[in-house]
Amino acid sequence: MIDKDGVEITAFDEQDASATIPTHVNDLVNDGLFASIIPNPSHNTAQLRVVLPGATTVDVRVTDIAGKLVWKHSDRREAGESSIELPSVVAPGMYMVTVANGSEPATQQLKWIKQ
Repeated sequence: MIDKDGVEITAFDEQDASATIPTHVNDLVNDGLFASIIPNPSHNTAQLRVVLPGATTVDVRVTDIAGKLVWKHSDRREAGESSIELPSVVAPGMYMVTVANGSEPATQQLKWIKQ
């Protein structure tokens, strides 16, 4: 659970009943960015789903486990949820997908398993 200040609650204190439970993906947008990969692991194609509070440039970098850049993508996205197709031509393996929000200093890193 998350309290009114956005801090995760690890123990419940009856004196502070201000906790809220996120009920929609837009409630989870943290620092101007929320991203997920669907499906993960993936066989052929995978979608990077991005939720943004406002229009901005989104930068995506896919690196292998050795840190070598294998794919990058950058484009402007509108507020709300959108999808970016991850490259289907990469070899099976584990990759790190870094998503950065161009207008705010928000970055999220995800693990992607390509089978």
